[in-house]
Amino acid sequence: MRWTQLYYKALDKTDYHFTSDSIILPVTLYFEQHGSPAEIVEALFRLGRVYTEMHSYPQAVTTFLRCIEFSEKNNYPDSITYLYACSQLDGIYVDQYNYYEALGIAKKAYSFANKRGLMNPTYIMDVATPFAHLGMKDSTDKYYKIAFEEIIHTNSARLYSGIIAEQLSYYSFHGLEGEANMLLSVLDQIPQAIRHDSYYVAKSNYFSTFGPIDSALYYNLHIINDTLDLRNRRAATEGLMISYHKLGEYDKACQYALLYAKTVDSLAIQMQIEQTHKATNDYLSYKRISAEKDKENKALELRIIVLTTIVILIIILFVLIIAYVNHKRGFEKKQRMLAEEVLGLQEQNKLLTTKLSFASMSVNNEMLINRFKEVANNTKGTKPITRHEWDELLRLPYPSFSDEIKEIWPNITEEELSIAILVKLGFISNEIQNVTGLSRTTIYRRKKDILAKLGQLM
Repeated sequence: MRWTQLYYKALDKTDYHFTSDSIILPVTLYFEQHGSPAEIVEALFRLGRVYTEMHSYPQAVTTFLRCIEFSEKNNYPDSITYLYACSQLDGIYVDQYNYYEALGIAKKAYSFANKRGLMNPTYIMDVATPFAHLGMKDSTDKYYKIAFEEIIHTNSARLYSGIIAEQLSYYSFHGLEGEANMLLSVLDQIPQAIRHDSYYVAKSNYFSTFGPIDSALYYNLHIINDTLDLRNRRAATEGLMISYHKLGEYDKACQYALLYAKTVDSLAIQMQIEQTHKATNDYLSYKRISAEKDKENKALELRIIVLTTIVILIIILFVLIIAYVNHKRGFEKKQRMLAEEVLGLQEQNKLLTTKLSFASMSVNNEMLINRFKEVANNTKGTKPITRHEWDELLRLPYPSFSDEIKEIWPNITEEELSIAILVKLGFISNEIQNVTGLSRTTIYRRKKDILAKLGQLM
């Protein structure tokens, strides 16, 4: 496939006239499926060149458009071929009188070439030519001068003799003899073997304007006899028609006017202008529909991505909630276990404190405690507690206890103080009830207030 592509490239360089796409089309299809971006651009361009030489202009325009679009979407994998495709498409548009389209594609190529340092006279003339056909003289002159200066600067007149010939025809048509003479002198210095086909058209236009008319007739007749190119024949028949009209030979002028009309019709048929416009519109419609479908697909993909993201976030949130609940339950369980341990330690500390208090007491104090215990347990023959015994008890379980209570709770009642002392000494509610004669409800309420206010001290 690569060899075939290179072979067709070589044929194109020799101005070979292609008559079929049967070989190059499979090559293009192959590279479109298996080639690199640069190979795809090259394959599309070669196919477009074959269609151009076959005068299959609808297919040529569509292929060049595909080549240009693919290049732009893939960051210009082959800059030179991209510019070639733009230039070819520009030429077809000009030949089909589609000058605004030609100007648009030419300006784009010119800007690209200028930015990439790939400028040459061809891309400059691609801009100038549509301007010339649209009658925009100032813009035409500007780009013609840029192109000619580039040719002189690079000493490439032989390579770009076609451009010099086109400029000579333009300046001759507008009667600019000074510019025309300069271009003619440059063109005449180019060896005949490598002159562009439009050399004789340019000279005939020059002599049609500036004389002598006989020279214009000579070069136009030379074109008619020696070339089959319809563009050159159209220019030659038009020149002969005008020249004979100037000479007053109206029969011959009419003869070449008819030939000119026939040539124009033949060229219009060859250029397939209507079919090309239809193919271009069909291609643009296809691209528009494809773009709309791509937009819809992207919107659908975006919706799917958003929904998937939402579902994933919900799942993650659900997992986090479950993890949080389990963690909270575990934490609360640990807190309960820790609280139980703390309460157990507090109970042990209370008992130990009570025992230590008892252990530190004197014999008399022990006797006093036992006296209260006997009353608390309703021992038979036990006498009621005296006021003196209560006063003695308030100084227990250690001398400063009562004072510390009063510092924390200055307005504590004697009843509440008595119950606090009994609780500190380890008396339970039944025992406190028997000692004080208070109801269990009152004792429970007093113990609650005492523990709330004196919890750490107790």
